[in-house]
Amino acid sequence: MTKWIKNSKSTLKLSKQYFKTKKAADLFIQEYANDLSIWKEIFKLYKWKSRKELADRVFSQYIRLKNCDTRWNCICCTCGKIYSRREIQNWHYKSRWDMMYRYSEENCHPQCYKCNVIYWWNYRNYHKYMLNRYWEKVEEEIRNNKKSVKYNQERYEKAILYWFSCIKEYLKKIKK
Repeated sequence: MTKWIKNSKSTLKLSKQYFKTKKAADLFIQEYANDLSIWKEIFKLYKWKSRKELADRVFSQYIRLKNCDTRWNCICCTCGKIYSRREIQNWHYKSRWDMMYRYSEENCHPQCYKCNVIYWWNYRNYHKYMLNRYWEKVEEEIRNNKKSVKYNQERYEKAILYWFSCIKEYLKKIKK
């Protein structure tokens, strides 16, 4: 768990676990002074080593919650079986190494462990799913696009805040 320490000015400071220097932690606190309570909640919920890893975890939960029903269940996009949102994984049609589509909602869908790992992505059924859901034009664009995108620390942090706010909204909707 993250340790939050209050200094004399009652500003929340992060432990050295997440920032290499005190200056980096101070810059983060200045940048996100209005969102520190949200960041505190994020740091308590997710264990991570880098912004990229944290973004992956938050985005994965966002995709699973976005596709789950009121009973917290998701349907595997390739085999069609129903699993709880904790048993299902976030699968990428185009590899996660392609940063252009790593955090794209059209490229990511819930898939069960069996299809994702044991059947080695169950690519044939996933291809059919993509064609049925997005038509050929979008599927072909995702598959053949060679553009690249670079993520910096600020872009990761803004994306994490956005996805986490969406997660909180989905949780409120489902609980009602």
